[in-house]
Amino acid sequence: MSNFEYSLQAELSIRQYSADRRWTVDVLKDIGAKIRVERRRHHLTQEQLAEVADTSTRTVRDIEQGRGSTSIGTVTAVAGALGLTLTVSP
Repeated sequence: MSNFEYSLQAELSIRQYSADRRWTVDVLKDIGAKIRVERRRHHLTQEQLAEVADTSTRTVRDIEQGRGSTSIGTVTAVAGALGLTLTVSP
């Protein structure tokens, strides 16, 4: 089982953070996959989620694909728009 499974409260728990404070590729992909699953569960398009989260469709797409240099604030906003909590722990 992955460290990134949904809890009953649909919480995302991030336990990997690189020494230079940049998200590791695996973490980004795991977060993106969880956001995609939750977006689809809510029957939202990427465009609709972007509007609710006050960001661009491209940003939502990049987050879901685990790419780019999206800020943690933006990822948190997108996750929050879906009712998800992003938790960073050592």
